[in-house]
Amino acid sequence: MGEEVLRLAKTSDILSSLDKNPNTVVICNSRKHERMVIDLHKAVAKKFRKICMITIHEPFPILIKTLQEEKIDSSRYCFIDCISAEHSVVKDSKQCMYVSSPAALTELAIAIEKTRKKHNMDLIIFDSISALLVFNAETAVLRFLNFMVSRVRKTDTKAIYSILQETRKEFLADLTLFADAVIEI
Repeated sequence: MGEEVLRLAKTSDILSSLDKNPNTVVICNSRKHERMVIDLHKAVAKKFRKICMITIHEPFPILIKTLQEEKIDSSRYCFIDCISAEHSVVKDSKQCMYVSSPAALTELAIAIEKTRKKHNMDLIIFDSISALLVFNAETAVLRFLNFMVSRVRKTDTKAIYSILQETRKEFLADLTLFADAVIEI
């Protein structure tokens, strides 16, 4: 695709990218990741009507608490929690759907599509692709992401795929081939 790379970008650059590009990969240093995610949520909560947050490394209860502490309007969000069901018994709620494991990529794809349709999502945020790699082979994650990028392009939805800069360089290179834009923070 017509990949656009911005180095040392700001959250506003991510929002600008989404205006032109349905699929934006955000590469962030692990030391800056938590702050970047909070700043990103502050920005997207003002711009997008409905946001689907795919949480792969942080359970929904912790994430919702963080949003509340940061005074971010969580009413615009629906969550798909990929990690909690591995460690405890969980039940879907109005705001959160649980996937059995981050390794269940087909189940995750189905949950995303159901949530997108049911809630008319206009933004999907994956946090983080690096966490998916802990539970899945690189080839499986790349196939899953290629599928997701294609699905996003066929809809009016936008997507942000966050990934840690420390991820294996060859994987990052393969992932950026799918993206419409790549932003490094």
